[in-house]
Amino acid sequence: MRDVILHGDVYACLDKLEDNSVAVAITSPPYWKQRDYGFEGQIGQENTPEEYIGKLVVVFNKLRQKMRDDGVFFLNVGDKYLPRYGKSHLLQIPYRLAYHMIKDGWYLKDIIIWYKPNHMPSSVKDRFTNTYEPVIVFVKSKNNIYKRGLGNVVKIPLQQTPWKHTAVFPEKLVEEMLNRVNLNDGDIILDPFAGTGTVAVVVKKIRSGLFPKGIYSIMIERGEIFIDIIKKRAGIKN
Repeated sequence: MRDVILHGDVYACLDKLEDNSVAVAITSPPYWKQRDYGFEGQIGQENTPEEYIGKLVVVFNKLRQKMRDDGVFFLNVGDKYLPRYGKSHLLQIPYRLAYHMIKDGWYLKDIIIWYKPNHMPSSVKDRFTNTYEPVIVFVKSKNNIYKRGLGNVVKIPLQQTPWKHTAVFPEKLVEEMLNRVNLNDGDIILDPFAGTGTVAVVVKKIRSGLFPKGIYSIMIERGEIFIDIIKKRAGIKN
């Protein structure tokens, strides 16, 4: 087995994977109306949050086919304020998305609060400063590899990076998620919105760490600018 990058549309790339093959998926898709990655059909630039949520439900339905029956999916999605009646209105995107994913067949296992002690300050006066984001834990069936008994608030700083892509998963957050599942040699860890490849970096660390596990990563990424970054950061040639 080996680490792999799939360069292309997320749905088409998921379609290439074997059904029931992925042990863990960890991802943070582009947030709605946050940044424009400059290619047609990108997720995150839809006209309405409803359209954005609908697209993600379809993508994650395909993801569920590819996950093992005991697999676990960690989903980090940020919320969005929208001005309405002269005030900022919170759209509740993560929770509305979770609602529709449950209706689509997922089981909601947990919601982990990622508290960011070095969060960005806000100059806006009519809303709270954003100090946390949810990581929503979904499973395909009730018998799964998710560990219970751990706290559901994690304190992990934002990670500085040399790339323009500022919305980078901290490696410590990925490590925390992978510590919450029972991993075995040969398990596949997937990130369908890989960005700069942080999940692959952490998987490689675990594979060569003090208590190594023979786990492997599959990174799916559409944005051309990120492919070379993933290759260099994670040492992936395929």
